[in-house]
This record gives sequence, structure tokens and C-alpha cells, in this order.
Amino acid sequence: MLLAFAGITACNNKGKEVGPGSAEKALVSNPWKLKSIKDVQGAEVPMSQLNFQTQAIYSMRIEFQNNKIVKAYDEAGQASNGGVWSLIEGDKVLDIDIVGFSGKFGVTELTSGKMSLKNNVPVGGADKEVIMSFEPVIR
Repeated sequence: MLLAFAGITACNNKGKEVGPGSAEKALVSNPWKLKSIKDVQGAEVPMSQLNFQTQAIYSMRIEFQNNKIVKAYDEAGQASNGGVWSLIEGDKVLDIDIVGFSGKFGVTELTSGKMSLKNNVPVGGADKEVIMSFEPVIR
């Protein structure tokens, strides 16, 4: 599954990190959990229309580490998958290389409180552009 990050949000919004390294700092500040998947018009995509691989992301806690390692943990806290990550194209794209969850994801928002990624995922059997919204997992 591929996700494409579209861009970091404006500097004047409250709670937004800005400046050199701020996107990376926000990304590694805490683990992330998928909160919702919406089409580009803002309508929630029903879980029943998502393939198994995409549904499985809802149950994972994803942790991006300073050493460019990314790990996915299951609900029991066991590392279920891992790989590497990098922010590219001026921090507008998150390149993730994990078995079953690899690709270049567009960054539409990335702060310590929210991460939104844009990409095409299978919806009802056909690829559809969506926004995947993640929220931080409180440690």
C-alpha cells in the first residue's frame, strides 16, 4: 500500500511545528495509530470496503525512530513488522519500506498531534485516493 504526503501545513496554525527538522521531530515524537481513512471529499471509508491489509493498520501502533527505523506493534505490544523510513522532497513525502506497507506517502499534515497521509488504497476492489489520519499514542 502506498501513501503520498501532500505538504506540511501553514506556519501560523497553533500547534504546528515549523523550521528545519521540525517534520522529523514531530514524526518521531510519539508512536502513531490510524484513526480514520477518508476519501479526498472527506467521506469516511467504511471498514468493510477496505482490504485486509489496510484494515490491519487500524490495530497497529507505528513507531518512527530517530535512527530511521520504523516498527509496527500489534495490540499486545509485540513488534509485528519493521523497516526503514525517510522524509524526502522537502519533508512532503514519507518514504516507508516495510513488508506489506511500503511506498511513498504524501504528507498533508504532520505535527506532534496529528499526521495525515495521502495515497491510493484498495477501496471496494479498486484503488482510490484517500487521506489516512493518524493520532499520537500516549505513552
